[in-house]
Amino acid sequence: MFRDGHLFPAIGIPSSYAPADCRLFDNTDEYVGFLDSIRYSMKITTARRRGIFEAKRRDDPYRPAGKPRRIGKFVSFDRILQIDPAGALVLAAEFDRARRRFGARLPAVNVPNWNPEIRRTLEGLGFFTLLEIGEKPPMLSLEDQTGTWRVAPFLSDRRVSPELAGPPLQTLVSALGVEDADFFADTKLRQLFRSVVDGMANVVDHAYPPLAVVFPHVGRWWLTGAVDFENRRLTMTLYDQGITIPASLASNADKTNLSARASLQKLLRRGPTDADLVEFAVNNHVTTTGDEQRGKGLGKLLSFVDACETGELRVMSRRGVYKYTKGRAATKAELACSIGGTLISWQVGL
Repeated sequence: MFRDGHLFPAIGIPSSYAPADCRLFDNTDEYVGFLDSIRYSMKITTARRRGIFEAKRRDDPYRPAGKPRRIGKFVSFDRILQIDPAGALVLAAEFDRARRRFGARLPAVNVPNWNPEIRRTLEGLGFFTLLEIGEKPPMLSLEDQTGTWRVAPFLSDRRVSPELAGPPLQTLVSALGVEDADFFADTKLRQLFRSVVDGMANVVDHAYPPLAVVFPHVGRWWLTGAVDFENRRLTMTLYDQGITIPASLASNADKTNLSARASLQKLLRRGPTDADLVEFAVNNHVTTTGDEQRGKGLGKLLSFVDACETGELRVMSRRGVYKYTKGRAATKAELACSIGGTLISWQVGL
């Protein structure tokens, strides 16, 4: 077991196994179901459970060499064979919430037995280091990773932080051969940067209203990016664990801007699915602030995708999925269970 910078023997029982295919975009329902199950298994809320948890934490946390430590139940990653950047980000966000909200010290168990490519992807994401699971193994550079997508370390904050989004985006496009001067001059890349910052602002302004989120949250967004060297593709993914687009529109219809209010109320009378509401948010200038100057962010993302040589936009919120690929008709789908928030992913060719 590897935890808090220490590697030592341990005895535990897997509470669940991650599926072999952890690609959020290709094995959606199975993977989202797995995430939903671990979300509740890592929840520690009652005073009694917290007391037991803290007592175990204080009681001889590092036993002498050769004497296994009992860790109880854990989530096993031994069987994962595939994972995509979005799947890795949502997984990291769930572990990050458990650590921040419930004080959980989460172990990485049987790491040497993990699929090498999966381990390198999670190392590149910063899964071990940024979640304080330990100081090693280190984050891997884009060049040291293998597989189709090379993942950048994830970022997370409670604020709108343009200074956090700029450097990693510049690193990713530089890895694809884009010069620094071209990065600042390229209209499409500037628009991508603004889209990321707008996404942060939406999370900060709308995702976590008081008393509106059922599951305990930490009020943060999570961001990562990845590059595909062979096909010169770039992807950026932003995730939050907030109220979701469908819940926000359904509960705040009377607060939306006047230009969208009538059409939204008409849609709500028909009993829309989550996917219908996500589609409405993407294709209409709508905001629950009532400010006509707000609510244009998702529509700008469509314009950005169309401005690129190739591109794809995917929005997943609660159970709804909206996908647009340049040159094709948009599609939508309904998931078997909630993704636990909202995820926006851009994938473009450079």
